[in-house]
Amino acid sequence: MILFIYVLRSFAPESIIEADVSKTLVDVNETIIFSDSTYNAEEWLWEFGDGNSSTEQNVRYQFQESGKYKVRLTVNKKMENTFFITVNSKYHEKENQMISIHAPDVAFEGELVLFEGVGNAEQWRWEFGKSGIVDARSKSAVYSYSEPGTYKVQINTETTKY
Repeated sequence: MILFIYVLRSFAPESIIEADVSKTLVDVNETIIFSDSTYNAEEWLWEFGDGNSSTEQNVRYQFQESGKYKVRLTVNKKMENTFFITVNSKYHEKENQMISIHAPDVAFEGELVLFEGVGNAEQWRWEFGKSGIVDARSKSAVYSYSEPGTYKVQINTETTKY
């Protein structure tokens, strides 16, 4: 039996930055983890694009203002890598989000019906009839009607009312 092996020239391990970022799309004040595992790394400089920097190998960081940031990592003062981070304003995002209800249009009396809130909100309040009473306080709810009829289903969040 004969075996042939093809050998390739490899890059020196120290010439490649092995860095990672936990998220590239975040809200203001949301924590991002920047980490580096570059072979033979001894020095790090993370420049966050907002005037702040760190010399730690692994960094937890929060951007204080919305915007687009170019984060640069320099390892051993000679190798560089760049990450682009988009930071959204929580208020702006919530203000522009559309909350909606996902549920069937028709159900049978006594049938358990699943109602799902679609969108991002922290508080959910479901009203399944004319009483005005909050029947559920979660993003999804199951409800059953005991009588046939047409019912108005309403969902309220901290920023919307439908």
